[in-house]
Amino acid sequence: MKITMPLIGILLVLSVSGCEGDKPAVKEEVVAKEPENVNLVTLEPEKMHHIKIGKPTLINIADKLQAPSQVEVDEHRLVRVGANVTGRIIDVYAMLGDNVEAGVELARISSPELTQAQLAYLRAFSLETLAEKAAERARHLLAADVISVAEMQRRESELQVSRAELGAAADQLRLLGMDSRALSKLGKDGTIMPSVAIKSSKPGIVIERNVAMGQVVQPSDLLFQVADLSSVWVVGDVPEQIARHVQVGQHVEIHVNVFARLGAAKNVMPQFPSL
Repeated sequence: MKITMPLIGILLVLSVSGCEGDKPAVKEEVVAKEPENVNLVTLEPEKMHHIKIGKPTLINIADKLQAPSQVEVDEHRLVRVGANVTGRIIDVYAMLGDNVEAGVELARISSPELTQAQLAYLRAFSLETLAEKAAERARHLLAADVISVAEMQRRESELQVSRAELGAAADQLRLLGMDSRALSKLGKDGTIMPSVAIKSSKPGIVIERNVAMGQVVQPSDLLFQVADLSSVWVVGDVPEQIARHVQVGQHVEIHVNVFARLGAAKNVMPQFPSL
């Protein structure tokens, strides 16, 4: 009896232990958190009126280049006016800032060369008149069988030479600044003009004047510059190392300090010379 009792106690303990091991294990339930949406932006209600909603579009993003520039006159709208003959300025009519039309007199010049050219024109005009009359008489004499055909041809040849010399003298006066009306008056009246006008060939504004009364000038001297300022150029000094990034059709913003209050001129199509 003493041996049996402890064994029964041990069996009971094992039986209890075995029953506890058969119980199902309690699984720990883990709730996975949803991942944060990095593309979601939440704004406070008071800031919503600053937001504008629209459809997304693709645009090209480029670096902004800044280059010093200056406003210049359009070379296609600029006229450089000089004297056609060496002489002395006797009158100046145009001043800086004047708006002039094409053909308006800017100044007047007197020149000995102009006088000699007019004398040459008068001599050629007289010779041409005499040659024309001689050719006309020769036609009548040939019809009356008084002179030969060879004599008639000689006088006709002299008339052609006289006309060519008169045309050359007239062209010389036109180069010196005389117009057709002045040439016609010179041939009709025979009065030599003491001076000739210096005119602008195109309309515009006088942006430069380098002449004064009494000044002796030559054809190589620049006396006036007349420009049409309705369209001007903006020339930018782009460094050579970034010039490859500049292309025709790019968006350009021009900031002029004088007109800063009026805003910047935008959407200008740049024009660049070949590098």
